[in-house]
Amino acid sequence: MIKELIYPAGAKIEIRKIPLGDHTLSVLEIWGAEYQEANALLIRSEKAEMFGYLCGREKVLMRLWG
Repeated sequence: MIKELIYPAGAKIEIRKIPLGDHTLSVLEIWGAEYQEANALLIRSEKAEMFGYLCGREKVLMRLWG
């Protein structure tokens, strides 16, 4: 989850850019709603192509940010 990934260093999160199933949620609902949780992985930008290949091979959906 993103909250644990950025702790304790912190980060700036563009919360309205997070893909949602329900676009009526407020920012507080998005941040606090456990049912909206998704896994996050922090990888180096030079490894993004390899990671994308692996996700495709394993039929795992992914989204790159940053």
